[in-house]
Amino acid sequence: MPQQIEFVPQEPTRWLVPKLLVLIGVQVALSTKFAEFFDRRDAHTGVLAARLPDGSQAGVDQVGGDRWSLVETVGGYDFTGAEELWLDYVSDSGDGFDATTTIAALVARESLTLPGPRGEHFTRAGAILVLGGDQAYPFATMEEYRNRLVGPFRSTLPWTWHPRWLFAIPGNHDWYDGLASFVKQFCQGRWIGGWKTCQTRSYFALALPHNWHLWAVDVALATDIDTGQLDYFEERARALEPGAQIVLCAAKPTWTAARQDPTAHDVLEYFQRTVIGARAELRLTLAGDLHFYARYRTADGESKIVAGGGGAYLSPTHHLPTPVRPPTPELSEAVPEEQPKAFGLERVFPATGESRRLRRRIFGQIYHNRGFFVVTAAVYGLVAMAVPADRVFDRPTGRWLEAVAALLPVTLTALGLFAALYAFTAGSQASPGRKRAVAALHTILHLGVVIGVVDLLLHISGVAAADPWMRAVLGGAVGALLGPLMVAVYLWIADHWQVNSNELYAACANESYKNFLRLRVNRDGLTVYPVGVRLPVRWRFDQNLPGTAPTDSQERGEWASKPWFRPTQDIRPEIIEDPIHIPPKRPHGHPASSSSACPG
Repeated sequence: MPQQIEFVPQEPTRWLVPKLLVLIGVQVALSTKFAEFFDRRDAHTGVLAARLPDGSQAGVDQVGGDRWSLVETVGGYDFTGAEELWLDYVSDSGDGFDATTTIAALVARESLTLPGPRGEHFTRAGAILVLGGDQAYPFATMEEYRNRLVGPFRSTLPWTWHPRWLFAIPGNHDWYDGLASFVKQFCQGRWIGGWKTCQTRSYFALALPHNWHLWAVDVALATDIDTGQLDYFEERARALEPGAQIVLCAAKPTWTAARQDPTAHDVLEYFQRTVIGARAELRLTLAGDLHFYARYRTADGESKIVAGGGGAYLSPTHHLPTPVRPPTPELSEAVPEEQPKAFGLERVFPATGESRRLRRRIFGQIYHNRGFFVVTAAVYGLVAMAVPADRVFDRPTGRWLEAVAALLPVTLTALGLFAALYAFTAGSQASPGRKRAVAALHTILHLGVVIGVVDLLLHISGVAAADPWMRAVLGGAVGALLGPLMVAVYLWIADHWQVNSNELYAACANESYKNFLRLRVNRDGLTVYPVGVRLPVRWRFDQNLPGTAPTDSQERGEWASKPWFRPTQDIRPEIIEDPIHIPPKRPHGHPASSSSACPG
């Protein structure tokens, strides 16, 4: 592969690799603590974007003749001049090369015809690409962006006669370096192949045709919207015309966590209530972070879609709550008779049965996390040293103090192991009692194996068993072989209790069931086409690419636009469900028809 492509294709992230676990822990701790003293978004508050007078259009002639400059008006980046506009939404994309490139290749195509149960659906490439967060894994650096996002997207659309615009919001993985790399990559006017970035902040507003608006907020690490960002959107909210329709993008689908954490949705609810308020109708909310497709809908047609299938490992769909009622803390004071909306789960991809079946992959995939066996070997060796070298309860009656003293080291070690394994459940949205129960089970699984090994050694050679280093060596060897399997057994069982499900599926690193959204805005409203790919394809560098650019301008353009990689087999995109049509609501009235799936 030539060095001119300027990036190195990456394998999917293996989340249980010890070195990576340490690095992520350090990054999370530093970024969280650093954010308490300095929020990089505060620096964006003073950034003055070039603006046109209210109501004017950002066009070629108005931007100093620079064809690829986009001016931000008081209503946002202005795309209102088109009668019809297509957009693409991709989230959680920057992971393994094959999966990311598969999605990038579909987004790059000028058109897609999607087969569905009711026939085919023709779609056009988005003039705008919105990236919904987590553009690089495991954490953002310029190198990771180059290898895991820029390279794959640029290789599928190196150049085009009709360049497109790209906007992005950061997810938690983009925030792990304090947003420094994100600002460099997306807020400095860089090109990513045929896509041009133009935003100056980590959040943005797009003014779309027919009084539709796409607002994308940056909720940082702690689901927080800073005051400068609130002022930015408040200014745009005041410029809205009557009958405005809002599509809201956020990096986290907070509504899915509302049952376990009643405060999870507070920030987005506050934004909706105070910034959007009665000035506009919130019709659709988009989020990533969870790596699947899931659509929620209320009786009045408002929809919330999770579409985090841009390239990262598959997340489980079988634990999604339904219905969800995102709590509104101050609603009872403002409008006592009004109750929170109920959002019912309409469709998931993959189906819940398939999601459950895929968790069995953990028993083989656990061993693909290189170096993880070192962790289990070290733990087993330490526990084996603490296990008594004889059968404590076979000692003569009356020597109970000796028995207690013999059991003290292994007891303390077991308590330490339990504490560590309980901390391992911290990211799960389960009750503390359930977490303690599964942590105890996890501890018992490992202790049972180690005690069994020491007991076997006692049967073979009491002299060898008396040597703590001999026990440590044997325990470490068994830990390397069986320790990962015991972790896999634990993760499989814990998922049934909705604990450590994310860790289970992250360890599987399953690249199947990718997805993205294609949106069309026209006079009839907004139509969402959810695009799915059950299996990403493998890619090989195209050795037949001509190395010298032709002199003719037309031929040079065709030469520059050729993809650098070829798939080893055809990509098979499909429509996950019938297109979701959201008609516009009339000011102070009702929609012409409710949000529904349409045949195309």
